[in-house]
Amino acid sequence: MTASRHPRAGRLFPAALVLALALVGPLSARAQSGAPDGAGPGGGAERMVAGERAGPGERAGAGDAQRLDAVVVRAERSLEERFASTGSRVTVTRGDIEQMGADTIADVLQKLPGVQAAPNASGSVDIRMRGMDRGATQILVDGQRVSGGRAGAQLPFDQLPADMIERIEVLRAPSAEYSGATGGTLNIVLRESAPRPETSLRLSGQQAFGEQAPRLFYSRNAGLPGDSRWTYLVSVSAGERLWGSDLHREVIGADGTRTGGDDHLRGRTRELTVLPRLNGRLSATDSVVLRATLLAAETDSRSEGSLAGARADGSPVAGGSRETGDIHRQLMQLRADWTRRLSSARLETRASVERSGERIGRERLEWLDTQTASGATNRSTLASDFGDRRAEHAAQAAIKLTGTGSEQVWMAGLEYEQRRLSIDSHLATGAATPTDRQLSSWFSRRVLWGQNEWAVPGRGTLTAGLRAEALSRGTEVDGTRQQDAPEQWQPSLHWRQPLAQGWQARANLARIRKLPALTDTIDRVIPGWGSNSPARPDLIGNPALRPETTLSLDTGLERRLEGGGQAGVNVFVRSIDDLIVRRTTEVAGRWQQRPENLGSALVWGIEADVRQHLGAIGARGWNLSANASLLQSRVDDGAGWQGRIPGQAHYLANLSVARPMPRSGGAFGGVSLSLKGASDLGTSAAMGGRERARLGVDAHAGQLISGLGFWRLDVFNLGNTRIRRERVDAVAAGSRYEQSAETWGTRLLITVGTRW
Repeated sequence: MTASRHPRAGRLFPAALVLALALVGPLSARAQSGAPDGAGPGGGAERMVAGERAGPGERAGAGDAQRLDAVVVRAERSLEERFASTGSRVTVTRGDIEQMGADTIADVLQKLPGVQAAPNASGSVDIRMRGMDRGATQILVDGQRVSGGRAGAQLPFDQLPADMIERIEVLRAPSAEYSGATGGTLNIVLRESAPRPETSLRLSGQQAFGEQAPRLFYSRNAGLPGDSRWTYLVSVSAGERLWGSDLHREVIGADGTRTGGDDHLRGRTRELTVLPRLNGRLSATDSVVLRATLLAAETDSRSEGSLAGARADGSPVAGGSRETGDIHRQLMQLRADWTRRLSSARLETRASVERSGERIGRERLEWLDTQTASGATNRSTLASDFGDRRAEHAAQAAIKLTGTGSEQVWMAGLEYEQRRLSIDSHLATGAATPTDRQLSSWFSRRVLWGQNEWAVPGRGTLTAGLRAEALSRGTEVDGTRQQDAPEQWQPSLHWRQPLAQGWQARANLARIRKLPALTDTIDRVIPGWGSNSPARPDLIGNPALRPETTLSLDTGLERRLEGGGQAGVNVFVRSIDDLIVRRTTEVAGRWQQRPENLGSALVWGIEADVRQHLGAIGARGWNLSANASLLQSRVDDGAGWQGRIPGQAHYLANLSVARPMPRSGGAFGGVSLSLKGASDLGTSAAMGGRERARLGVDAHAGQLISGLGFWRLDVFNLGNTRIRRERVDAVAAGSRYEQSAETWGTRLLITVGTRW
């Protein structure tokens, strides 16, 4: 591909800020236990009614593991973490994920409360919480940020097998410990080690678009021979993944011209992921976790497009396009965590380094046949060539001190993060002079934060927190440098009140200042995949983006259900200034998507969820998981236009009913329904549009054969659900109407495996 020809790629805070918050908390009680390996938001500071959790390298003994059912323990853990958490939080455990019948992280995300996870044309997914822009959703892996990779992607491995996920934490409200995210935070915790030896082996075959792709998953968990203080886990996923879509588009121009087109996009990704982890107990008070994430992937894609129609005068129009592309990606992350238990506190530290790279090469040919006045056919062609080389280096370090006094918790921490991104880009279109660009950006973050908890009447708590960030960032584009050093202050206040009969009320108030992502501020063009259209636009950066400022309020009720179940309802309000959205417009005959500050916005909604065993209604062995959200927003662009945030679904609902894999043999299976309501696509008075509601259905069934293994059949997107869009644009000559239907296809997955 043509990519191979391209070039290669402070100020200090007042210490009193945190100390004032931390020292008001009494230091006389026992230390609070922290979260297990890979703990994310709130993990080290939250109390559990069932007792202290074991820290890294301090798992429960073999006797405890034999007496307790693993699924029940996970259910209790997610329930107690939810009730003890400072802010509103929902935890989805491995047991929940297995019952969903999920194949990848993307399959799990689209079933979480208030989360929209939609595929895009690059083979990744766009993730939005509460319908806000994807930049309003903060995504962490094992409690820290990772490189996004892949143009427009939020996750470096959004198609990682679900087998490699330990749990996912949905944090709806900001706190002092975690930087602000207008929509919310998703923390993906990868597999953890445990002392009980276990080996898993699975072989899967995917069927999609008339092609097959194999995949192998292997994991080994055990203690080191002769040393019970150390345990290890090695997970390996190797194989191929098929992705693609079919897009049909019809356009009626303002002059009466009518055209229809079809675009068929197909991709095959070969991926190798290795997750080694080592947990150890150095002494009675010290434990350590060493981990790595290694990823290598190659993707081949192809697109075939056709166009046919007639002009206003009746003369025919026909055309087509072909595109081939390849992506090569690598990611390596090394991390070490050290935890020390003190007499009345707990000290947790982590340090990590990360390196990622990506190389994209794409070649495209387009042609258009029109009829001349004499009746002859005239063909015009346009060839384009795009290449991109991307390299990113990052380092992160954090220290957190947690202490307890009676039933209350105080916390304080320091964080440092540094990233550097370099891009060499090449774009050649037709006979125009090729454009070669060199871009780089850098970013550093220094953070002090602290929070303290006080008791209030009725066994409730009140937690006040403050987070301060000093940032230094800049970009250099073709030799022109821009940089700034903003500061951010995030105050937060959290109230939690237990009520009678297993009920609990909570409220969270915070002020957030959200900086735009550096990748959104780099002034460059990334051509869209497949035929250019509103569904597959070119991506454009915007150096003039301003930060969002948000006042957030969350209130909710939570309920313990019999049999370990849980339910909750949450009401949220966000008042946002300088709202960032991705506006799709047509410029010089090309559809472009550009992040812009659209204006002020008010976003509000209600979210409800429930998880329960169904034995009480006669369905013994079956579990129910359901959630629903009603979402609203009002944007004022300051120029007379008011409407909803583009792309925000009016409502979301998910329902999963499943029978888990039995421990001693037998059948299992389940079905999941995902309903996404209609959403508005307009961003001005001149442009309106709508994406219709759609229902997705996933199902799985299988059988465990005692002493041998299991088989399982998964069907994703049963019924081949279509994404239907309609759009009306006001142009100088009148109005143009467009409708499209995009189909992502049904995926079949057949798996055989064993565990010993």
